[in-house]
Amino acid sequence: MQIEAPALPRRLAMRALPGQAAAYLWMLTYRLLKLCLVLAMLGGVVLVVFAWRLSLGPVDVAWLARQLEAAVATADGPRLSIGSAAIMWEGFHKGVGRPLDIRLTNITAFAPPGPPIGAYSTPIPIFSIPAGTISLSLRALLLGRIEPLAIELYQAHLTAQRGTDGALTLDLSLLTETPPDAAPEAVGAGAGLLNAILIELARPAATDRAAFRDTRFNQLHRVLVSESSLAVIDRQLDRNWLAPRIDIDLRRHAAGGVEGSADIIFAIGAEQARLHLDLRLGDGAQSGQANATLTPITPAALAKLSPVLAELAALDAPVTLAGKLDLGPALVIREGMLHALLGPGRLVLGPSTILVRRGEAAIALTNDVFSLRDLRLEVAATEGGPASVMTATGQLAQEAGLWQGRGRLTLDRVTFADLATLWPPVLAKNARVWVTKNITAGLGHDVQLDLAGTANADFTDVKITDVKGSLLADDLSVHWLRPVPPLEKIQARLEITNPDVMDIHTSSGRQILETARGEAPSNLIGQTGRVRITGLSQRDQIAYIDLDLAGPVAEIITLLQHPSLRLLDRSPFELRNPGGKFSGHLAVTVPLEHYIKLEDIVIRAQARTEGLRLAGIVAGHNLEQGVLELDATNEAIKITGHATIAAIPAQLSIDLDFHEGGPAQIQQRISASTRADILVLAAAAGLTPAGLASGPVSAQLAYSRRRDEGAELFVTGDLRETTLSFSPLAWNKPGGRPASMEAKLRMERGRVITIDKLSVRGEALDLHGRMEQQGGRLAMLRLERAILGRTDARGTITFLANGGVIAAMEGTTVDLAPRLTTPPRANPPKGPLWSVEANFATALLAHDVRATGFRFQGESDGVVMRRLRLGGQTGSDAFQLRITPEGTVRRLTATAADAGLMLRGINVAQKLSGGTMNVDASYDDRASDRPLTGTARIEDLRVLNAPVLTGLLQAMTLYGLVQLAQGPGLGITHIIAPFRMTDTLLEFQDVRAFNPSLGMTIKGHIDRIRETCHLNGTIVPAYFFNSLLGELPLLGKLFTPDVGGGLFAATYTLRGPLADPEIAVNPLAALTPGFLRNLFDGF
Repeated sequence: MQIEAPALPRRLAMRALPGQAAAYLWMLTYRLLKLCLVLAMLGGVVLVVFAWRLSLGPVDVAWLARQLEAAVATADGPRLSIGSAAIMWEGFHKGVGRPLDIRLTNITAFAPPGPPIGAYSTPIPIFSIPAGTISLSLRALLLGRIEPLAIELYQAHLTAQRGTDGALTLDLSLLTETPPDAAPEAVGAGAGLLNAILIELARPAATDRAAFRDTRFNQLHRVLVSESSLAVIDRQLDRNWLAPRIDIDLRRHAAGGVEGSADIIFAIGAEQARLHLDLRLGDGAQSGQANATLTPITPAALAKLSPVLAELAALDAPVTLAGKLDLGPALVIREGMLHALLGPGRLVLGPSTILVRRGEAAIALTNDVFSLRDLRLEVAATEGGPASVMTATGQLAQEAGLWQGRGRLTLDRVTFADLATLWPPVLAKNARVWVTKNITAGLGHDVQLDLAGTANADFTDVKITDVKGSLLADDLSVHWLRPVPPLEKIQARLEITNPDVMDIHTSSGRQILETARGEAPSNLIGQTGRVRITGLSQRDQIAYIDLDLAGPVAEIITLLQHPSLRLLDRSPFELRNPGGKFSGHLAVTVPLEHYIKLEDIVIRAQARTEGLRLAGIVAGHNLEQGVLELDATNEAIKITGHATIAAIPAQLSIDLDFHEGGPAQIQQRISASTRADILVLAAAAGLTPAGLASGPVSAQLAYSRRRDEGAELFVTGDLRETTLSFSPLAWNKPGGRPASMEAKLRMERGRVITIDKLSVRGEALDLHGRMEQQGGRLAMLRLERAILGRTDARGTITFLANGGVIAAMEGTTVDLAPRLTTPPRANPPKGPLWSVEANFATALLAHDVRATGFRFQGESDGVVMRRLRLGGQTGSDAFQLRITPEGTVRRLTATAADAGLMLRGINVAQKLSGGTMNVDASYDDRASDRPLTGTARIEDLRVLNAPVLTGLLQAMTLYGLVQLAQGPGLGITHIIAPFRMTDTLLEFQDVRAFNPSLGMTIKGHIDRIRETCHLNGTIVPAYFFNSLLGELPLLGKLFTPDVGGGLFAATYTLRGPLADPEIAVNPLAALTPGFLRNLFDGF
């Protein structure tokens, strides 16, 4: 429609110019108002038509897509690409309050230009969304703002980046409103947008009618991501990750708060896992809860995707996770709980593969403290093997910038054969090595291990600060020092007391021994023991092994002689045929290294023996009934106690030193004390002191041996109760008289080479000397002084290899009186061969007779005197005696210028005086008793005060002769005495003795052993005149008496002890002539 104004005349127009201007202005205003009205009407119509069109379906607005692309484009920021854009409104059908919806398709965001990432050289898509819908607030649109009410994304393809530092970013800055001055950490990362959306959704929702907050998401009530995917470009692992399906649905409550869920499917190699999340946030996001479940995944499958994840290869078993989080302000996790279920599989820990049959775990988070509340695994070492149940609890928290953790691990039971598999190598690694290597059998139970440790915030530099644990075990086989055979059937308790120390306490067991046929059980009982390993947290460890053992001595010797111990290798004793029992303690310190030397092992053995028996331990003699204490180390052995050696009880102390030293270093010290019969002691030493000593002696021995194999032996003895004797002199020290002895022996290579000092002291006893070696043996005794009673001598005694003795003696005095007054022995035993040469100034003979210039040279074959030269003087009269062999006999000749004194000195007759004597006899060695047969001739002898002769003369009433015998002596002009003498008897055959007043004959014998006699003969008084009758012609024969007899004669008999024999005289013999005498023999 058109409205026109009326026309005016020209001249009137000129005149009315000001008015015309006013009219024109009004007209212009009128027309503008009319145009605005028309435009408003047209706009309303357009809006109605446009709204009606929108209600029919989406309206494509391509220019809007370009405007949106241009709106977010920056020089160095992400680039947005939108395929199409369309708008729609459902106000005609659902009310004018419905939002305006914008539908976009093929939305792709590309990262800004930069260096290639990974394998990509083209622009990297940050996300790609095939379709999406954004519902906008109309009121906000009319005000020029974009405030979404709902965001729905379908089949979105999102891309995230993981930097080299591990930070994960999802760049959604195209959808956010970033202030120019925002902090760097608030820019970019998808976590910022997600966090902002969640916090905003937790608040009460605004509406177009009640817009009380000026924020972009104040009216947003839903976010939906459906059928989408996520790709992660991992710079740290140089690998791409994919979640092929993501579904997220977040809904806002009108009064505030959010409920939502998410389902995410992960692609793990050829496997997939589904993560389901449920989220609930309270008003203002001040609190909330989140629940999550993860379908089974196999950590070992993740390990194949990147070398960084290689550690996950340890668990090759399906794991199902379920968790719950309690959220605080700003979505901070206040508490949480994670449950895990393990299916059948394998747990590979280093060289060990543990079979997992099933398992479960519960992990809680409270106030930044992680708690492992329950871990339970049913594990086995082999298929079909016994199962062990492992449980664990623990806590992990940050303190002073470090993670601090504590935990407890338990195991109900485990066979030690499986322990190498079930004991994780990372736990007490060095203790594990020793235990699994050296405990090869047995059953452990009630296992408990407490751990504490620290780590940096990024879990580097993990340190174990405390370890404690225990284990009970039965029927163990423990190799306490390989390759020594093990202890078996042990009851034990294993304890780890701190990160550096582990103890194994044993209560019983039986030692296995290595025999010629292999290892076999023994009777060595391990009573109590302990194996302590220290330095578990250090590079090197040391094992301290303590064992209490008991059993047969033979078996402990076998054990100590093992090549790995060799504790007795340097013992000087050969331990043969051992017997008895022992109880003791063995301590071994050994470095736990792969290669160790015997010198690196410290060993100490302490033992007590009962009834110890060792064959040939000392000079071939057995040790028996030994009760000894032994203390042995690598460097020394000490033995103390008492035992019987060669049937001799002795107290012993033995010290052996194995230290390195010079040639003079003393390596052995042995001391012994004993009280025993001296003959037994001498026999044990290989000596035969028969006839020299008898009775008990108390002796002490001190032996020391040097490294150069030289040795010394000091011997001291108390001879108070010992009887000492020297048969050649018949010297005797009775028991009870004080005496002592000392000897110092030098030895080389186990043999005595000299006796530097030999001393025997006592009352009237003083021996000093030394023994020397000849030909590699002790062969010469040098006596510097020898006082035996009244004998004072010096000299040498040489001991020959054949057992013979050669002696050369001299001195001031030799006392022969005891020897000469001692009755001879019957059948004396054979002695050694000997040869003696002696020269003494004085020889003391029997009955105080002294001989001067005494010389003795003799040889004996041990039975008889083969040669003899003896001489000297009694007073001023000489005597001599010789024995010389002549064929099969030995001839004896003797002369004495003073027969009476000589016979008294040799204890033949004490009541004789003066006279000369000659003896000529011979020994018949062909007879068993070796008799000495010969004749003694004595001239001008005087008999003094002889009780037996006096009694005989009294019996014949020859009182004048009795007075002579009792007074100045009865002189005898001649004695002719044929005799036969053995060791036991002295026999007389027709001995004749006479003087002018008396004649007599003697027959019979004297028992030299019993000192008795059986003698008979004839006594002829007035012998000179009786003899004259025998010279008469014709009648002389009638009156001839027996040889030595006469007309007037008597027979006599002497019987009984020599000192007081019975005397019998036949008086008829005095009237009976010789030819009638035999008729009256019965009288």
